[in-house]
Amino acid sequence: MKPYCLIAQTDLRLAARCRRVAASEWLEPICTRDGAGALRLLKERGAPLVLIADVSLPRVDGLALVREFRRIAGGAPAPALVTAASAGLRSAVREHAGELGVTAVFPWSAPIAQFTEAISRAMDGASAGPGEEPARLAEESTRRERQRLIRVERLGLAGGLPHDELLEPLVAEAMKAFGAAMGMVSVPLQDSVWFRAQRGMEAAMEESREAMRSWPFCREVVEGGEPLVVPDAAAHPLFARHALVTEGHVRGYAGVPVVAASGEVLGALAIADTKPLEIGPEELDVLAGLARRAAGELEARRSAGDAIAGADQLGAALGADGESQEGVMATLATLQASVAGLDTGLIFFDSSRRIVHTNEAAEEMLGIGASSLRSMTRDELLAHTAALAAEPDDFLRRVRAPEGGPFTECAELELARPRRRVLRWSGRPLELPSGLGHLTALTEMTAESELAEERESRAVTDPLTGLLNRRGGIETIRREVALATRAGEPVSFVLFEVEGLKRLNMDLGHAAGDRVLREAAASLTQEARACDLVARWAGTAFLSVLPCCGIDGAHAYAERAAHREPLDGPEDGPPVAIAAAAVELRKDETWEQALARAEAQLAVARAPGNRAAG
Repeated sequence: MKPYCLIAQTDLRLAARCRRVAASEWLEPICTRDGAGALRLLKERGAPLVLIADVSLPRVDGLALVREFRRIAGGAPAPALVTAASAGLRSAVREHAGELGVTAVFPWSAPIAQFTEAISRAMDGASAGPGEEPARLAEESTRRERQRLIRVERLGLAGGLPHDELLEPLVAEAMKAFGAAMGMVSVPLQDSVWFRAQRGMEAAMEESREAMRSWPFCREVVEGGEPLVVPDAAAHPLFARHALVTEGHVRGYAGVPVVAASGEVLGALAIADTKPLEIGPEELDVLAGLARRAAGELEARRSAGDAIAGADQLGAALGADGESQEGVMATLATLQASVAGLDTGLIFFDSSRRIVHTNEAAEEMLGIGASSLRSMTRDELLAHTAALAAEPDDFLRRVRAPEGGPFTECAELELARPRRRVLRWSGRPLELPSGLGHLTALTEMTAESELAEERESRAVTDPLTGLLNRRGGIETIRREVALATRAGEPVSFVLFEVEGLKRLNMDLGHAAGDRVLREAAASLTQEARACDLVARWAGTAFLSVLPCCGIDGAHAYAERAAHREPLDGPEDGPPVAIAAAAVELRKDETWEQALARAEAQLAVARAPGNRAAG
């Protein structure tokens, strides 16, 4: 039976990425969205070989889960990888990583290769600290914050009355649904946090006014752009020392981002209590739906104020100002033709959430004809789209909205059918003569997604030969060594070097040398098994990693690969050849020591007539 990897992630997209990491390490992935459920799995199955947990988990947070994992695992050097959406949370975990037993800390956007490398290094016995925050993340955070403050200003959230009559009912509904003592919609500004609506917080505001101005929970929700659950703030490394916690005003917190249709996180809708907070993943999804409703109320208020003036200006610009009904209809026909030709897919809903109009782009993206699409309700459209999605449950979780009232939606959607494509799914309330409708826009993002994937692939690929480069080879070595150690199987390495290439480059140019390197890569790959790996290790050196292969099999492979097609180079050029050295990993050495042995043997193998030394 495979050893297992316990994945405790509330977000389904991040859980799917973690599953791929576990599979690449030959581990059985077991997933849960609930910290309490993860604890039950630890008790039932024992300690996993690897734990990947988010800091913010319902019922039991990820750090408490890591502590229990360490207790059950005993002295075993099992990796405990922690993810966190915000920089503040990651910084707090890194500061206490040693006492918490955390191996490494990652942002949600970290490439899969970073997770895999951290697991491999930990299982290989290499010491790897919790890591540092990439500078690019700070730059991206600064850019997002500028955009957010602009959007907050445009929606009129930076001032005005302290109690918003549109948001107060949503706060009351959230408190009632979860039996919480406090509820709020908060919006961080540059130097303070503004409460647009709140209930049950009067005592804290009166006794700790300055502490309330900072309200750190909301800032972490906004910075991370994801839900934040703090079951017990008194035991949390980031919040335990805050005055609101030490003075007993706040003990448990659960907040979700209030996201504008354009994607900016405006603030947070949250519940809190003076005692530890019990809220499960399904309840967190309900809270997220209320947050989409809160954003919809804010967008609807702004659109209602702009609708009449905007219509008058547009009508005048198109020549329909003061015209007859025929002129107005002609103007509408012009607008409809313009919408039909857009690359962005548009879907219009009436006040009953039934589709009344679409354009060709939306119909093509969703693979459904206009007649069928225009007869659907919003729920039917979501069900149809989920059936096409690569992660249907995650898509539905991110766009589901409460019945009645305005709402916003903003999610990235990967379609698996009718062909693979990535869309940005966004929507906002729309003022219509018949009432408040809704507009959903589908924007093509496939090219951007593929470019990001290509960049990640290029980071571990040699462009000349198409093989893995040294970085990619090291990741594979760590994985194969960890697997071999667990299974008690041998693993061997064969180091190759192309001789005579420097003279060839000098005589005939680098194009001739590049051709020889490509031929050498092809020769080594064709003689390898499906489970073997060949990497370009250095300029003229290649490395083959042979799992489940002892020294005799490594010698045989080295001999076949080195002599498969002698590399004589061009007829008028100097001779070239492949020298090889094979080693089997010993029980008492690291893979670096094994390769050092191969490099020493290769010095002997370079002698003429001795191309396959062992």
